[in-house]
Amino acid sequence: GAPTPPGDVLAHERVHVLQQVFVLTAWSDPFARLALDRFGAGRWMQRHVTVDALGWVVGTVRRLTYGSDQLERFPAEFEARFFTARTPATFRLGGATLASPRGGV
Repeated sequence: GAPTPPGDVLAHERVHVLQQVFVLTAWSDPFARLALDRFGAGRWMQRHVTVDALGWVVGTVRRLTYGSDQLERFPAEFEARFFTARTPATFRLGGATLASPRGGV
């Protein structure tokens, strides 16, 4: 097929950045605070660096669940394709069929 336009790739990857920010803010930060607030060094570290306490967990679960040859089936990939589809598209996810909300990036 034709190569994917760079703007489409950028839009798709931007969705992944937003997904990571959500996981970091909603799940990883509270978990890190819970674990690191117990130690002086942990409190200092939180002031100066971002600790992604769940990044390795999500990546490992993805690789173990889908394997290296089916990473495109991971829900984050479905979501990124769903929100960046140029033309209305449908995706099968479990037993549901989802239609993309718009036809432009």
